[in-house]
Amino acid sequence: MDYIMINESKLKIMLEAKDLENWDIQIDELDYSNPYAKIIFEEILSYAKENFGFDAAGRKVLLQLYPSRDGGCELFITRLGESSECKKENTISNQTAYSFEKISHLLSVCKLLHIDGFSKNSSAWFDNSGKWFLVLSGDDSAAEDSSEKDKFIFISEYGEKESPQFLSLYLHEHAFLVCEDNAVETLGKI
Repeated sequence: MDYIMINESKLKIMLEAKDLENWDIQIDELDYSNPYAKIIFEEILSYAKENFGFDAAGRKVLLQLYPSRDGGCELFITRLGESSECKKENTISNQTAYSFEKISHLLSVCKLLHIDGFSKNSSAWFDNSGKWFLVLSGDDSAAEDSSEKDKFIFISEYGEKESPQFLSLYLHEHAFLVCEDNAVETLGKI
């Protein structure tokens, strides 16, 4: 896999057939609607941010994929600008997001967070596949104290941690907003 910074807003990534093989994915499966492909895109963007300073958080991104003759592909990622929807929520870098298979899991988490005194902004969503989502703003992921970093670890017993960067885009396109503000407090009282 080779990364080439074309400019501050555009990145070219050349994936060889063996890269796709290592991820156990076919070119035609590299679609944003594929949850596994989203994980791969997240890894690619994370690497690009760490090594090249290419940060796409809070921005709309255009992904262009061109298959190559060797079985790999060329992937162009272009930052288009700040997403007003992402700004409307809160900055993505300051969010933590989780998905839940059952509403009872979401309600349990909200109740426990409410009892614990969580007071930051939060929103709850529901998508067409029947999944529930909780987005917590002002999380403690940047905290230096390890006990603070583990504050939300119990949530993984109920659901899966999601990438706020990709989830925000997904939610605004494929889900329904159930509770826009203070979801933890509102749903924690149920």
